[in-house]
Amino acid sequence: MQHIGPSAASFRSAVDAAIAQHDPLCIQSVTQAFVASYRTFSESLEAARAHRSMDASTADVLTRILNQLKNEYAEGLTGMRADIARLQACDASLFKAFCSTANDKIDRLEQFWKTAYPHLSAPKADGMESGI
Repeated sequence: MQHIGPSAASFRSAVDAAIAQHDPLCIQSVTQAFVASYRTFSESLEAARAHRSMDASTADVLTRILNQLKNEYAEGLTGMRADIARLQACDASLFKAFCSTANDKIDRLEQFWKTAYPHLSAPKADGMESGI
């Protein structure tokens, strides 16, 4: 769990850098950051499930949300690749909108984890981190 915040922050940094550069070719760094963030959320979900830190229905809902997020990002990425030449020839508003939408979803997932499962990110009483 302690990796969710830094992973989401890395994704936000990649999005901010790509938007600031107005370079749709930065999508590779944004995608790498998205994949890393998605992986962190997935691993945290699996760890919480394994440690029975959440009920099965919550885990199922989060699994559906993550799958939907992955599918939406993949569809958006496919659209971006199809339009990359057009984006280079005009302003980067579509690229900015694409990144902003993905960024918003990562932010909301991060907030959910922090709000719903704060105990998973807190150090254990013996000073050891939870490992999630």
